[in-house]
Amino acid sequence: MNKFVLLCLITFAFGGCKKFEEGPQFSLKSRTARVANEWEVESYLDKGNNKTALFSSSTIELTKSEAVTITTPNGTYTGTWEFDDEDDDDDKDDDDVEIEIKLSSKDVLASEFEGDWTVIRLKDNEMWLRDDDDNEKLIRLKEK
Repeated sequence: MNKFVLLCLITFAFGGCKKFEEGPQFSLKSRTARVANEWEVESYLDKGNNKTALFSSSTIELTKSEAVTITTPNGTYTGTWEFDDEDDDDDKDDDDVEIEIKLSSKDVLASEFEGDWTVIRLKDNEMWLRDDDDNEKLIRLKEK
């Protein structure tokens, strides 16, 4: 009986704190460990327009020390990233996990990654980001 109560408590504790709209609900790895990776663009939608082909040879590398390196056909650009968990906007869901990317220099393609993003899916080999400002951009990244 005690095992059943413990199982119920664990299920309740983790089931009620889903952070990502598209999952996963639970992971043994920290979100920083899952974000820290070299990523390539699987799809990039902007206002319903598929712009994936523009990013076919671009990569984005995020490190555990919150450094970011974005490589496009025009060059390599560096900056920082961080989780932004503060609820600055009353219209936003309190459980949303946001990531902010800042670049010290950029080209047109690299600038598309800069800014505030809501993380809607985060797995070891997959991350989906939605533009935090207008919700009209959706980036699906996969592990390179």
